[in-house]
Amino acid sequence: MTLDFKIAAALIFPVRLEIKLSRTCEETVTMSGFIGNLFKQLASKEFRQYLMSTHFWGPVANWGIPLAAIADIKKDPSFISGKMTFALSLYSLMFMRFAWRVQPRNMLLFACHFTNECAQLTQGARFINYYYLQDKKTTNPVVKV
Repeated sequence: MTLDFKIAAALIFPVRLEIKLSRTCEETVTMSGFIGNLFKQLASKEFRQYLMSTHFWGPVANWGIPLAAIADIKKDPSFISGKMTFALSLYSLMFMRFAWRVQPRNMLLFACHFTNECAQLTQGARFINYYYLQDKKTTNPVVKV
């Protein structure tokens, strides 16, 4: 048995909520209208097509790179590859530009590569600090027993 969308929304949100924005503002915003519009947009054919496109799944799959870089921030900087960090920084810069220039703009891809760029720059700074700026004499040497 299928329910019409309006009937389902009325069953879920039967109460009409009103919220005053401020004391001076006499206008009220009805939350049921906002939530109804949100559900209507989520149930639209265009949104379902977006969820089944590479415009959505490409960036979702790509989020593994910045998440891994963010997870590696707490790890020992001796494991950071300077060449790979540089390559990933350039890669993210190029694809940020692509995400901005492609029509329609892919803001999910842009956000993914912006996050990755920030994470790679952080890793690059850690790499430079560890290999070039840090005084090797003040580090704790590994004592073999």
